[in-house]
Amino acid sequence: MNLTTLRTKIDACDAELIALLARRFSYTRQIGKLKAQNGLPPKDKAREQAVLEHVGALATQKKMNPDLIQSMFAILMRAVRAEHKKARDQFDKGADASLLPRK
Repeated sequence: MNLTTLRTKIDACDAELIALLARRFSYTRQIGKLKAQNGLPPKDKAREQAVLEHVGALATQKKMNPDLIQSMFAILMRAVRAEHKKARDQFDKGADASLLPRK
């Protein structure tokens, strides 16, 4: 394969990664709403640690650098926590009716 072909394949992988991240963030936004509705804190230290251990193990299985993958996921989780805090704040202010518990 030549350089152009390989870069095209990398671009396709990048598009897949973005699509997967979009799906992941869709789920984490739903979790943020549920946490807000149920008075749960944005940060779940045990869950975050479990995720980091899990992705580190997956990285090792794929012969990737687990520290790099864990660092990437730590960044993602910081962004998710920020969204969860925002959802909680909106819920506390009553600004978003979609966050209100269903009757």
